Amino acid sequence: MNGTNNTLLQSYVWGLDLSGTQTGAGVVGELVMMTIHTGTNAGTYLPAYDGNGNVSALVNASNGEVSANYEYGPYGEPIRVSGVISRENPYRFSTKRTVDSIDIILYEYRAYSPSLGRWLSRDLIGENGGVNLYGFVGGDAIDNFDAFGLWWSGPSFLSDHSKMTETSFNSAIAQFSLLTTQCRQNMLKILKRLTTNRILGLIPNN
Repeated sequence: MNGTNNTLLQSYVWGLDLSGTQTGAGVVGELVMMTIHTGTNAGTYLPAYDGNGNVSALVNASNGEVSANYEYGPYGEPIRVSGVISRENPYRFSTKRTVDSIDIILYEYRAYSPSLGRWLSRDLIGENGGVNLYGFVGGDAIDNFDAFGLWWSGPSFLSDHSKMTETSFNSAIAQFSLLTTQCRQNMLKILKRLTTNRILGLIPNN
């Protein structure tokens, strides 16, 4: 939206993320189409994804031309950003909003710096998530992932951070007074789906 005259500049349509639900994978891979409403590049564009839910290209819906290409390093740092609308689309790595001017990616709970490979704020559960309070997915962005900027999972998580319990998980999300009880319950269900029986044994079934 244009802050001066309230003209609509861009709009987005969202569907289901990689989990097949609206929030199960942190909306990663959920963008269905982007529409630019004004200017020489006005039109509707459809995203293409890589296997991790990162936007890898945008295709012009009217003529099928590729209008943007994206490639990323292991920590989300941009290796390639090319095409006529590549900078007009903010949703790229992990389908999260990128702010080019200050080099950050906005996850749901924390801002992330792809060039530094770290979060810009402390881990909400302190050292229960590891001794590095700013570390991104345990320093292993190839095997691990973090859908929300709240907690991460993957092979290293299972072996090195098995202390993630319902109590430590709730201690993080309880800091957000706007989260409803139902929202916390839904996020716990997500955690259960993403971890193995070793972790599930630490979490009640109800």
